[in-house]
Amino acid sequence: MITVEEFWRDYLVQSDNDNQELQISMFGDESTCDELVSLIASGKKSAGSSLLKDYVACGEDIPEVGRISLVVDAKGKPVCIIEVTEVIQFKFKDVTERVAKAEGEGDLSIEYWKRVHEEFFNASKDALAIENLQEEMIVTEFFKVIYSH
Repeated sequence: MITVEEFWRDYLVQSDNDNQELQISMFGDESTCDELVSLIASGKKSAGSSLLKDYVACGEDIPEVGRISLVVDAKGKPVCIIEVTEVIQFKFKDVTERVAKAEGEGDLSIEYWKRVHEEFFNASKDALAIENLQEEMIVTEFFKVIYSH
């Protein structure tokens, strides 16, 4: 099995991005990660959404266009490298069809997006002091796969 470091090194050798710092991305949680990563690798998933409060609570910067990340599965195995192409923010209640389709999950509908994201975000409801999820700001990053083995 190839390690994260070997995968990253292989990417750097084959690209012009030799000054990029390694950033690792895991999508979802342990129970959903492998499914989401499979959608990314297949090209069906080209966006991911998070609560703005989650970035703030973790002290993480909001993704920026051009950011490159190595995507790993639930066991930490490298799968592909993505580049952020666009970042938008909106209230949960205002999710668009474009976002739902780009996320590549379920039937690609707004209703499906809201249902699964509400379930996922509710796990953090108390820790992030969320009173009304519908009014919470969401950060969606659009991305493209730029490298895979």
